[in-house]
Amino acid sequence: MPRLQQLQMLQGHKSRLLEYVTYVDIPAIERFFAMDAFVSKDPAITGVKFELSGSFVYDFLGKIEENIEPVTVLVYRLQKPARDSEIFAAPKNGEILRLAHFYHMLKNLTMWFSSFNEEKICVTYIEDENNRLKTVSASWNPSAFQCLRIYVWDIFVCPTDHPLPWREGSLVLFQKIG
Repeated sequence: MPRLQQLQMLQGHKSRLLEYVTYVDIPAIERFFAMDAFVSKDPAITGVKFELSGSFVYDFLGKIEENIEPVTVLVYRLQKPARDSEIFAAPKNGEILRLAHFYHMLKNLTMWFSSFNEEKICVTYIEDENNRLKTVSASWNPSAFQCLRIYVWDIFVCPTDHPLPWREGSLVLFQKIG
C-alpha cells in the first residue's frame, strides 16, 4: 500500500465519511523518546496510564523523533463504519502524524474525555521504527482507575489493510497540510 503522503489529498469537498470536529496546535518538539513518553512516567503523577499492545511495543517503543516542527492536528469523527482504505480516500486536509504528535494529542484528549463515561476510540496513521505505515488506535477506557483520577489509554497497532472497519463515532487524527 502506498504511503499516505503519496496519496492525492482532496481539499475543499465535504466528506460523507469524516466530519470535522476541531483542531489542536502542537508546539515544536526538540526530541521525543517513545519509551520515556509511553512507559516511564508514573500515572499517579501524570494522571494518564498507557496500556500498550505487543505490536505497539515491537513497532514503536524504540522510536526516537527529533526536530519536530509545530503542527496543527485535525480531529474528524467517522460518520459511519469505515476501513482504513475508505478513510484514506475520504476528502480531508491532512496527512499522517508523527508519534510525538499522537502522544501529545492523547494528553490533550485526556482532559477533553475525562468527563465522558463511555469508551472513545482515536485512530491515526504513523510510520513505525522501520518507516512502515501502520494504523495506530487508542481506546479511551474511562472506568479503569477513575476513582484515583488516573485515565487509561489502551493502544493497539495493526496493518493499514486490516479487514475490520472502525466504528461510527471513532475520532480520526491527521496533521493539517499547509
